[in-house]
Amino acid sequence: MDKKNIEVELRSEIKKEEFSNLIKILKNNRQSRFLLSDRRISLLFIKENKKHTYDIRLRTTKNKTELAIKLGHLHSHNRKEIIIPILKKSFIDYVQLLHLLEKNSKVIEREYHVFKLKNIILTIVNANPIYYVEGEIMSEKSEINKNKILIENLFKTLKITPIKNNKYFKDLCDRLSKETDWKFNGTEKDYNRLEKLIKKY
Repeated sequence: MDKKNIEVELRSEIKKEEFSNLIKILKNNRQSRFLLSDRRISLLFIKENKKHTYDIRLRTTKNKTELAIKLGHLHSHNRKEIIIPILKKSFIDYVQLLHLLEKNSKVIEREYHVFKLKNIILTIVNANPIYYVEGEIMSEKSEINKNKILIENLFKTLKITPIKNNKYFKDLCDRLSKETDWKFNGTEKDYNRLEKLIKKY
């Protein structure tokens, strides 16, 4: 089993004009390696209470479909993550199964651009009208603090500010839910809408 199963991640909200500029800077940076640009649709199931805190994500692009489980609060910078590849044709079957277990879910669509700087994966995300950056390193438990500092230093170099305030992060999530994402209630209408969207990916 891979010991590097803790996702050390920091995020930063950026302005629309910074989005394209940051991609340009990274593509021209000799230390940066451009990995890919793509669009992804995800169904996010969230479980947060005193006993259990995790989220399950069904997500697909034109090249990859997977089930991801993240343990810990959404705003945490050090969550355990397990990713399992699945068949795209089984996507709706998994949705039906997970919706039986957890009703708190929403549909997310994103455009993203991924770069690698040393061992940091940097993702520039367009969730129009909201834009943000995610920096992450898959880590062992003993590497959490060291890798968090590495991401903070990279953000500082790029002149972007990491989100450290839980209230601010919650506000960002609320705005994404209101302005970009849509709540999935498991109705026939929702399933029809989701199936049509998946065909575009």
